Amino acid sequence: MMGWFGMIMLLVLGGCKKKSATIEYKEMDPAYSSYVYAYTSGIISRADPILIKFNDIVVDLEKAGQKLQSKLISFSPSLDGTAVWEDGRTLKFIPSEPMPSGTRYDVNVKLGKVYKDVPSNLSNFDFAFHTKQQNFNIEFEGLHAPEETNLAKQQLFGMIRTADLADNEQVEEMLEFYQKGNKNLAVTWTHTNNQRDHKFIVDKVVRGESASAINASWNGKKIGVDQKDKRELEVPALGDFKVMDAKVVQEKEQYILAIFSDPLLKTQNMKGLVKISNGSDDNRYTIDGNRLRIYTPRRIQGTHDITFLQGIKNTANFNMKNKGEWTLSFEGIKPGVRLVGKGVILPDNNGLIFPFEAVSLNSIDVEVFKIYQNNILQFLQNNEYDGSWNLRQVGRVVHQQKVNLTDLNPNAKYETWNRYALDLSNMVEKDPAAIYQVRLGFKKDYSSYPCNSGSSTSSPEDNLVFLEPENVDEYGDIISFWDQDRWYWDYEGYEYRHREDPCYPPYYTTNNFVRRNVIGSDLGIIAKRGNDGSAFVAISNLLTTEPIAGAKVEFYDFQQQLISSLTTDSDGVVMTELKKKPFFVVAHNGAQRGYLKMDDGSSLSLSRFDVAGNKTFKGIKGFLYGERGVWRPGDSIYLTFIVEDKLGKLPKNHPVTFEFYDPKGQLQQKTTRSQNVNNMYNFSTATADDAPTGNWNAKLKVGGASFNNTVKVETVKPNRLKIDLDFGKEELAMADKNLNGKLKVNWLHACQGCTHRN
Repeated sequence: MMGWFGMIMLLVLGGCKKKSATIEYKEMDPAYSSYVYAYTSGIISRADPILIKFNDIVVDLEKAGQKLQSKLISFSPSLDGTAVWEDGRTLKFIPSEPMPSGTRYDVNVKLGKVYKDVPSNLSNFDFAFHTKQQNFNIEFEGLHAPEETNLAKQQLFGMIRTADLADNEQVEEMLEFYQKGNKNLAVTWTHTNNQRDHKFIVDKVVRGESASAINASWNGKKIGVDQKDKRELEVPALGDFKVMDAKVVQEKEQYILAIFSDPLLKTQNMKGLVKISNGSDDNRYTIDGNRLRIYTPRRIQGTHDITFLQGIKNTANFNMKNKGEWTLSFEGIKPGVRLVGKGVILPDNNGLIFPFEAVSLNSIDVEVFKIYQNNILQFLQNNEYDGSWNLRQVGRVVHQQKVNLTDLNPNAKYETWNRYALDLSNMVEKDPAAIYQVRLGFKKDYSSYPCNSGSSTSSPEDNLVFLEPENVDEYGDIISFWDQDRWYWDYEGYEYRHREDPCYPPYYTTNNFVRRNVIGSDLGIIAKRGNDGSAFVAISNLLTTEPIAGAKVEFYDFQQQLISSLTTDSDGVVMTELKKKPFFVVAHNGAQRGYLKMDDGSSLSLSRFDVAGNKTFKGIKGFLYGERGVWRPGDSIYLTFIVEDKLGKLPKNHPVTFEFYDPKGQLQQKTTRSQNVNNMYNFSTATADDAPTGNWNAKLKVGGASFNNTVKVETVKPNRLKIDLDFGKEELAMADKNLNGKLKVNWLHACQGCTHRN
């Protein structure tokens, strides 16, 4: 049976202050490129493994997953862990425990022990990497009554976010809560899998007749951060119905979030009860417990006064005693870019159009990275189509340009998300056989987001993206702006707490940039591979859906070696048998190329469909059937075995061996027959009167293939008896001593609409 392997998808168009440090980042010496393909560099998580990929297969594949015996890799400072061969050419070092934060590690690899012919001056390969600097911030989300009918019991919700993963138990020890008269409060934690988001709920907060407070204190020493502080959180008295907090939430749809001390009456009409200075009364409201969301008819900016009137009611139908007054700053949406649609294929129809959306920006920086045609299979060895692993080894930046968004959409309003489209054909030398990664970034200079004067410095490092012509490395290649955000970890003014504030430099990093791989091709590829080595490939035009005849189809193995090359027929189809499992399919049609990975991990999921079927063994199928489904001990059993040999691999009158096993697995009969009628073999057998009941096994062997089928032998008891006893009279008396009668018994079984008589 063949299984679906893959299909190329079409793109749908439409803190704590850190001390300064000195870090050197060097490109790999070209002399090492003949031996080392890629290695871990830059800033990594403290739990990430350290990888070194070699150009060639340097160990037998059988050693994959085995612990390294000889010491090929060393670290300064020293690092405990296990080195294993992940595959034939990838060395992975797994630290025994997470590495310290903010630490530089120098790594030495004994290249001379990996390659025998390496020159003495290249026998040691050195590189370095850094672990992230740990930090955290705490967010309190306000009080909540788990039971609307019992406001005396409250819960406090919040979250700790860490810059890098942190031990869950250590995070839990960072935070303490105390309420006078209620001692230390119990905290329930929920940790995410990435160990960076740690949500907490403070239980059994008491709300009494008089106001009180929760004293929260925290200390980051447990996770290696020299930061401690405390905060007092108000707990209002029972009966004190008021607004506890109000803030502006800047999301896709702007709204005001107001938190009340009591749950709100859901059925009340809020219109006219909330006033926004210089605003409209045509607002929308949603009530969720003690939270009120106010959606204005249009996005507003600037500073506005918000008034909550006394007519607002809680669930007990009581009004607020006093109005609530708040002054809120309605800032614009943070500068950002986002992609439109999914996929990597851009069919070439009137240019290569790349859609995206942007907000609070008047310009963007565009960078195009080209993965060269002769390196694409190398790229796909370690990446999916949208991957970004080790791009430096397979391509380079070929274009950088500042683009004024007004030129793309003159009617765009910067304060809202707007759709734009780039014509990539104007930026790159058209090469439909290559893969391009399009990167969109932006500087603080391009932002229309309002900031107070003095919120940021004027240091050159403030603008992350540099597009000057002289921005090239020692090999003359353009330096990518995607790699430059690592400078911020050494920048004297860097503060972790500013990473989400558009008024400060740490916001303008790759965390807020976007990128996407694209290939300009009209070729769609569908491939299937069978367990018998058969392969099916269909090539079609993505724009017209028409099959492409005469397209060249090439199969490659993982080592990029050609296995087979064929040409599609008039239906755009290729069918063949391959002696080796392919890893890539490459389609050629004129100047265009299409690429498809055929590894198991890239196959389409069929879990929602019944595709089990039956597997064939060397093209042979077998089917065994009998004259009924259940036999009793002592019955004769007539079995017929049918052989299907469409490929004609079996000679005429090929023998078939029949073996009959009882439920205990003991062989009871063995017969070999070569005579058949149209590949139908007759096997007649029987069981003894005292044969054990249960599932017997009929096993047939033909041409190296084995087939098994269950034969049920059971002592069958009637499910139901229909009895008719007739003595010829309606009533029997004591005088009726000698009577003749007729007894009729019908045995009813599972045959629908019929009876069998015994």
